[in-house]
Amino acid sequence: MVSYEWNCENVEYYPNYNGQEKVIYKVHWQLSAVDSELDERGLPYRVNNYGCQYLNVENLENFIAYESVSLVQVQEWVENSINIDDENSVQNLKNELASQLEEKKNPPLVKGVIA
Repeated sequence: MVSYEWNCENVEYYPNYNGQEKVIYKVHWQLSAVDSELDERGLPYRVNNYGCQYLNVENLENFIAYESVSLVQVQEWVENSINIDDENSVQNLKNELASQLEEKKNPPLVKGVIA
């Protein structure tokens, strides 16, 4: 079984923007696919995708103070921003990771050294 893990803890913010302090405008994210099946070292198979997502900060009506922002909230902002142009974009990222994970578990090519 494959699970997906987000890491959205690295952000950039404007110190002051439209009357608010510490306005997060960019998130550096990592999405990992982790398989419950273990590799030959006893570790779960894992693949990662990295990106950077700019957030729309033009409307700060529902602004959340930097100190009150949770990782869950930042992840939600990232997923919503990624899905703006295509509502399946996050799912497409997950599908791509699942495909990479399957290839890692069952490589189509294997390198070897002849002694």
